[in-house]
Amino acid sequence: MKTLLIILLLVPIISYSQTQNISPKRYMLKSPFNKDYTLSKAKTFITNSLINDSITIAEVVLDPYISIKSNEISSICYSLKGKGWDDVGLLLGFYGEFWDDFEGSCKGYGFKLLKRNQATNFLKKIIDVKTSYENYLNKITYSNNVVFFYDDVKTIMYKEGNIFKVQILWNGVSAIWSMEEIERTYEGYKRLLKKSEITRFLKNTKS
Repeated sequence: MKTLLIILLLVPIISYSQTQNISPKRYMLKSPFNKDYTLSKAKTFITNSLINDSITIAEVVLDPYISIKSNEISSICYSLKGKGWDDVGLLLGFYGEFWDDFEGSCKGYGFKLLKRNQATNFLKKIIDVKTSYENYLNKITYSNNVVFFYDDVKTIMYKEGNIFKVQILWNGVSAIWSMEEIERTYEGYKRLLKKSEITRFLKNTKS
């Protein structure tokens, strides 16, 4: 995984035609796996999914944890800020076989978007499950598993050697997320969330 990196972007938004303004797919097809390309795809997905045409300039802060293997999850915490508007959330990046109605099965990138409260609830649920079932998972590594669900994501927690891991099943793709990376992602997300909440508080006190 890459070390912690904060990226600040000023994103000029160009007006799209009506056909371009359709909600983007959750996956991008026919792309070979590459860790640097993953971040580029994530930026494109966030821009197309979360920033609408009425916003001429948006500040986009990304706190990315990009995988170096195709079977692992990349997680990107994001903070968006425009005039009178701000948001935070989490983007999960997958690489695998996705189904396209026109082209059939293709390899490519898929992204699961979790907005402010969704991201908080999802990450906290994983941490809480690990805390509650740690003794059970320690008893028999590999064999003991804990399965739980969040939205359309199926999650299997287990221990491999001395490492707690989470297998994420989403949209037909399976990917592995280590507990260490989950905890790093959660800490990064909480930092962005705290900054956003301070900004909202200051805005409300001025209004």
